[in-house]
Amino acid sequence: MATPRKLPRGITLNPSGRYRVKLYAQDREFSLGTFAALADAKAALAVAQGEVARGTFIPPAERRRALKAEAEAASARAAAESRTVRQLADAFLAWKEGAGLAWGSVYTYRRHLEGHFLPEFGDRAVGAVTTVDLNAWLDRLESDHGASVAPEVHGTVTALFKFAAGQARDLPRGFTPWITASPVPALTRTRRREHREVTILAPSELARLSELMTYPEDRALILTAGWCALRIGEALALRRRHVVTDDAGRLMLRIETQVQARGRGLYEAPPKSEAGRRTIYVPALAREALTAHLAQHVGATADALLFPRRGGGNQLNNPNTIGKRLKAAVDLLSRERTEAGAEPLGRFTFHGLRHTGLTRLGQSGATEAELMAFAGHSDPKAVRIYQHAERNRLAALADRMTGDDL
Repeated sequence: MATPRKLPRGITLNPSGRYRVKLYAQDREFSLGTFAALADAKAALAVAQGEVARGTFIPPAERRRALKAEAEAASARAAAESRTVRQLADAFLAWKEGAGLAWGSVYTYRRHLEGHFLPEFGDRAVGAVTTVDLNAWLDRLESDHGASVAPEVHGTVTALFKFAAGQARDLPRGFTPWITASPVPALTRTRRREHREVTILAPSELARLSELMTYPEDRALILTAGWCALRIGEALALRRRHVVTDDAGRLMLRIETQVQARGRGLYEAPPKSEAGRRTIYVPALAREALTAHLAQHVGATADALLFPRRGGGNQLNNPNTIGKRLKAAVDLLSRERTEAGAEPLGRFTFHGLRHTGLTRLGQSGATEAELMAFAGHSDPKAVRIYQHAERNRLAALADRMTGDDL
């Protein structure tokens, strides 16, 4: 009868004839598995003992869980990369809506994708979209639609693929990325938004532009928006209750909402950020016109709109309608400038009124922080500064905007 061989400590022979290996480390016993050959069992034990000595030992169960998780992640990524860009866009927009993004912003994302990106890339697998493809697409986009459209659409596509790569902020816990890295190229110098010179109206020109508006009730709108630096949606959402005075009797506007007209008719929406919800002082140059307008054209109830739809009672006015009326007045003012030997206005939109007001406020000595507070800037840093902005200084700066042409 053969004498049983003496086995190294940690190796035992099972009744089945296989060698079981156990390792004693970290005050615990770990099973390293069973092996058909003693040489293999010894080798496995030696490797594990070496790892313990070097401090790199990972328990087998832990190692198996890590390998399983890695395999599952790789499988999920492979499955995700086989899905189409259109499916990705649907998931991205659904996430944005679920996260509470303003409806108008979601609509803009959708319009960018459906109008400029999905027609070419919608049926492709997400993982098949390359940087080379996107560079060529950006070239065509800029050529067909100009340098003003390309950066906006590029921004939406960048957000889409950040979501796909799991790099977007505030993704739900457990989100599985669709791809390992975003293929979207950064904008080159030649692809940045073209700088458009916006005409800054002289105070006398702003007053003249208001006079050239076809309807009397629109004249205070132009002066109020210009000197208070309002967005068109903010101006059209103003109601009588939003016009208040402070303890010193100074006239103020509370900006709490805005009119939107994107994709689903007219509706009111809150500002995009808390910085947009603000109270601003009405500069002296708009105060008289606004006070007269309240007396002559605005209903007596607190809910009465300051600038409602013409002939529509207390219904919201459409920004597009106001834009058309303003264009007619701009054309007349431009003609007057040309006849006087000055440059024509060119493309001057309602946003030019806001730009004019903020520029004049800056020329009156406002700091960057005060300009952000007056304008309702949405940058987080601007919000923090706005919370500490001195109201009396903003009121004084607003009144220092003079009527003299600079």
